[in-house]
Amino acid sequence: MPDCCPTCGHAIASLPDPEADALTLMRAACVTMHIVRTWDDHVSERDAAKLLNRSPKTLRNRRALDRPLPFRRRGGRVEYALIDLCRGTEMDDGIE
Repeated sequence: MPDCCPTCGHAIASLPDPEADALTLMRAACVTMHIVRTWDDHVSERDAAKLLNRSPKTLRNRRALDRPLPFRRRGGRVEYALIDLCRGTEMDDGIE
């Protein structure tokens, strides 16, 4: 039986262990740093930059250079999924 959300009962996809561990650490960092997550584990651009220890401008530059982390726009705001931030830390290519 797949894992279920304790709030709504919706099935949650299982992740390979390293990704699940990284996501758990990223969620813990959000709590420690008082970062608000959406119900589907997205954070604002500013908070994503804080989690990655980068400037929000760095994330904007990556989007402009066509090498962005996956993101979505919500009402004019840019949001990043925590799992994509976990994957993005592995492919840091030194762009500042």
